[in-house]
Amino acid sequence: IEVFLNRADLSKNNESIRSTGSEANLRIYYKMDNGKEVFKSDLCNDVLYPSWDNVFTITMENSHERLYFEAVIMDIVSKTEKVVDTFDISASIFEQHLKLNEELTDN
Repeated sequence: IEVFLNRADLSKNNESIRSTGSEANLRIYYKMDNGKEVFKSDLCNDVLYPSWDNVFTITMENSHERLYFEAVIMDIVSKTEKVVDTFDISASIFEQHLKLNEELTDN
């Protein structure tokens, strides 16, 4: 499975993001397979609905792999970072969505 990522919806993290108390930009960290592979996005100006030009692409070889995410606020002045959310998605979830899309397309 090939996965392409270039935007996020972090509106559920509004309080945590806004509590930084300073003008901050968002950088998204992706960690694959327990952190063996790492991607850092470009800095994003919209902290609740960030998007970035450098698309993250990863190939997941089997359904047991998991894609780990960390959303990190980086203060552009002090360079301090604060993790506002972490979550993961199994490759099997991507497979299920692909199968569902194929079934809907066939009908």
